[in-house]
Amino acid sequence: MLAQHCQSGIPGWAAGAVWGFQKTMVFPSADPWPGRRTIGRTYMDDGPSHTLVAQGAAGAEQWFATFRAIYEAHPWVHAWEGPNEPPVASLVQRQALVAFTARWVQLMHAINCRTVALCLSVGWPDVGCAGDLGPALEETDYWSVHEYAAPTIQDGGGYLTLRYRRTVAELRAAGARIPPLLITECGIDGGVIAKPRTGWKTYCNGNAMNYLLQLAQYAAEIAQDPYVAGAMVFTSSPSGWEDYEVTQQIGAGMDNIARGYLGRVVMGIAPVVASFQDRMAQLFGASFADLTDSLLTNPGSAYGPFPTRAESAIERIIVHHTASPSATTTPQGIASWDVNGNGWPGSSYHFVIGPAGQVWQTNALTTVSWHAGDANTDSIGIALLGNFEPNVPGIPTETPTPEALAALAATILTIRAYLGRPMGVVGTWGPRLARVTTFTACCPRWQREAADVTAAPVVYAPDGQHDMAWLQANWGTAIAWHAASGHHFALTRINIMTTGDTLIRIWVQDAAGQVPLEQPVTYSYPTLANPDTGLPLIPMSCVSRWAARGVQNKNLVPGDGYVDFQIGTQSWIGPSGRGPYAAWVLSPSIPSDCLDGIGWKGGTDHYGPCELFFEEVTDTVTPPPTPPNVATILQELATVSMEIAAITQQVAALE
Repeated sequence: MLAQHCQSGIPGWAAGAVWGFQKTMVFPSADPWPGRRTIGRTYMDDGPSHTLVAQGAAGAEQWFATFRAIYEAHPWVHAWEGPNEPPVASLVQRQALVAFTARWVQLMHAINCRTVALCLSVGWPDVGCAGDLGPALEETDYWSVHEYAAPTIQDGGGYLTLRYRRTVAELRAAGARIPPLLITECGIDGGVIAKPRTGWKTYCNGNAMNYLLQLAQYAAEIAQDPYVAGAMVFTSSPSGWEDYEVTQQIGAGMDNIARGYLGRVVMGIAPVVASFQDRMAQLFGASFADLTDSLLTNPGSAYGPFPTRAESAIERIIVHHTASPSATTTPQGIASWDVNGNGWPGSSYHFVIGPAGQVWQTNALTTVSWHAGDANTDSIGIALLGNFEPNVPGIPTETPTPEALAALAATILTIRAYLGRPMGVVGTWGPRLARVTTFTACCPRWQREAADVTAAPVVYAPDGQHDMAWLQANWGTAIAWHAASGHHFALTRINIMTTGDTLIRIWVQDAAGQVPLEQPVTYSYPTLANPDTGLPLIPMSCVSRWAARGVQNKNLVPGDGYVDFQIGTQSWIGPSGRGPYAAWVLSPSIPSDCLDGIGWKGGTDHYGPCELFFEEVTDTVTPPPTPPNVATILQELATVSMEIAAITQQVAALE
């Protein structure tokens, strides 16, 4: 789905990629990508280009005459773009573009050339105006838009990236034909926030892994829309756009995405057989080291050698921390401890990740190493160096670095791509890791630390951290009901995300930071009839605002730690008005916090998902202070009054 955009040259490293499309602005005589679909863009300065578009059909004839020789000399180009980013702010401009496009497509088809129409700039057309462009799509082979956002590629509101969905909805409403869509430019561009020519290198601090994670999330989003044929990431071989450069490392990561299950399902591309180590080395460069043949082992241990398995037996990835200082812990030290200290056949993990983003492979994927008890046989173990739990005697508490999290996510992405299936990821050191690993395939702005256990949950939205007051002021009138102090399930965190499935996702962890297997959670979905009727299953001190139409119970998915409740494509998790939904952990013995009012009224738009995190905690109950003795307070006030009077008399005598 992701593809290459070549500005001033075609890098040699791109020859082996499996992208279905690529875009170029340079045209060698021979096809640089035999058998693939190349989109060509001929260049004209914006001023003259816009002038021709404004002339409608006459301008199209002049455009065609200008570039006809290039079209005919390069039959290997699959399809040609028209004028780049034409103005469409006014109705007159949109009508001129329609007339231009209709004539240009007619001329191109007459010489057996395919067309890519519109080529709209980021943020265009205005909401409510897309229908005017429908006639331009009647005969074209493709159409295109450009999508950028900053400081991350996830714009959040769907007005920059993923804006095409709004445009398509308006075109369909107008009865327009929807040809295959090509996003012929995309990525991070500071121009959308008035910082022109600043790209991913600025906003990702040069961390290519960070950018790759965002591109992977974007690829996953556009893969949901079958009319999107491809997206070209701007740009390789840049001239004046070096801050945006798609380097060989990024290109390798895009190739990994395309070779994985996502690329095969959406694009129909067969995976290229390559060793896992080769893929990791290509992606990470010098930051990856394969230690599988050099670490200390003892196959003659009392346990014998580690068992082996087929790659097809691997079903999940389990992420650990080493619970030791990252500055002094090494893969070699871990292997030595496991062999000499535990008497095991070898190192317990498959991968170890350092705080600077280093990745060491310490066991083959087919090795059944010992890192997760009964889950060893079907899992891959990844350990981050460091201790991420508080109150470990003699060991300081650390926080996973952004570099380590990026490397973790890229490793998970590569494993999934290599094995060809979307395996689940499980964290083992309590709520913090479970949340981190939940979001490692998403935009880094969604990678958050664990919330403190308090009576009021912390709210995370795409623009940062908030509290319940913000949620109630900006996202409707949700209410967080707090169970009685003491032992209970505390609602510690709410994640508001603006893209994805329309659902409520509920996470639960027990007092040990583990998933309480088969723990039921409840989601109520009553109607607005007869408000203020209580639901009997709502736990201690939590009363619903709405009448009971239904209470839906589900058990947590073993190993995943969450359960999803679909709320329908016409539900709303956003600023609209109070909704009727409530969610809590259902237990006969442990009270639970409850979030009420989290679904919004039907008949509006989709905005979601929403994630709720419950943790089993025991609050320390602080006894109330002893009430003061009123007589004592009055005596103290009398004494102070006498002292003030004496001071006043002394001041008067001095005068």
